[in-house]
Amino acid sequence: MIHHPTGVLDDGRKVTVEMYRQITREELAKLRAQYGEAAFAAGNYERAARIIDEITSAEAFETFLTCPRTGHRLTEFAHTRNQK
Repeated sequence: MIHHPTGVLDDGRKVTVEMYRQITREELAKLRAQYGEAAFAAGNYERAARIIDEITSAEAFETFLTCPRTGHRLTEFAHTRNQK
């Protein structure tokens, strides 16, 4: 919707990357307040928001949403395995 020409809200405002990011910040703040700092950090909400932001704000839409993160997950898995 961000890159779609008719991406507007019912009140006529255009959906922009800046609007999306502002709403994301507000929602993350609500989660932090609801769950507390420790549970919020353990929940990886900020990391998830960064991944979704990469996908949402990209110029080209990925055909399969996990494609941008596949390399990251493999690196993370290898790092975790090496720590054991």
